[in-house]
Amino acid sequence: MKFRKIVLMALPLAVAASSCTRHAGESESRTKLYNNATDVDSEGFSFFKSVHKKATFEVGLANYVQSSPASAEAKKLAAGIVETYEPIIAELEDMGASFHVILPDPGVPAFAVPHHFAADSLGGFDSKGYIAHAQHEQGAILEQFNRIDRNTSKVLKTYAKEKLPAVKEVFALAGGHEEHGAHH
Repeated sequence: MKFRKIVLMALPLAVAASSCTRHAGESESRTKLYNNATDVDSEGFSFFKSVHKKATFEVGLANYVQSSPASAEAKKLAAGIVETYEPIIAELEDMGASFHVILPDPGVPAFAVPHHFAADSLGGFDSKGYIAHAQHEQGAILEQFNRIDRNTSKVLKTYAKEKLPAVKEVFALAGGHEEHGAHH
């Protein structure tokens, strides 16, 4: 009877221990993906996810604005956003892969123009609303670049230093003003 109890108690432990072992042919990176493990700290992970998401949306919206009846100022801003962020999106995806961060997130729906930015039936477009939106979003992206500029990862710090001037330029183009000495 005691032997049977010992076997019944040991069986769950044996099953649990065997499920934690790596099987032949299973790569370390695959294991990391299943465990949501990355080679970057939480601040770096947030940087990748939020900047990629915002940049992708902003490029999609900017492409729409360029083909809409928007003002010349809105179209100029949209062109600057596309020019700045299209390469950044691709770079973030490549760099994210090296840190085991999956970009874009699986299952994210394709870009769709938000109803408040769609041109109305009279062919009008809210250019001022778009510029205000772009200024807010560029400020959020700039904040992420400023934060990652102080990250422990030398790769991310170097990348931020390289891209900050262009991100600041787009923020200024949107009418944003950076507060000197303020840390976001």
